[in-house]
Amino acid sequence: MNMGLFKNFRAGYVNALEDQTADEIETIMKSIASTSPVRGATIIESFLNHRDGLHSWTSGWSHERKARFGREMQARGIKENRAAKSSEEEVNSYGMTLAGLWLQSSVATTEKAHIAFLTIESMIK
Repeated sequence: MNMGLFKNFRAGYVNALEDQTADEIETIMKSIASTSPVRGATIIESFLNHRDGLHSWTSGWSHERKARFGREMQARGIKENRAAKSSEEEVNSYGMTLAGLWLQSSVATTEKAHIAFLTIESMIK
C-alpha cells in the first residue's frame, strides 16, 4: 500500500516538473520573440548547435536519464547566463537552456509539455 502512495506522489511530481518545463519554454520563446531578429536568430543557432550534440549523445538513454540531463543542462545554462560577461556568452547560455528544456520536453508525458516540445520543433523547421 505504501508503494502505491509513493508511486502516485512520484507521478504527480513528474507531471508538475513537466508542466513547469512547458512554462519555462513559453517564457524563453516570448523572450526570443521580443528581442531583435538578429539576436533571436543567434539564440536559435546556439540552441541548434546544442541540440545537434544532444541527438548523438542521448540516443540510447532512458527517458528518465534524458529528463534528468535536460534539467541539469537547463540549470547550467541559467548559471552561465548569470555569469555572462559578453553578449556571446549570454546568447550561448540561452541556447543551452533552451536545449535542456527541449530535451526534457522530448520525453515528457503531459500534454502541456508535449505541446511545448512541438512548438520548439515547429519553430526550427
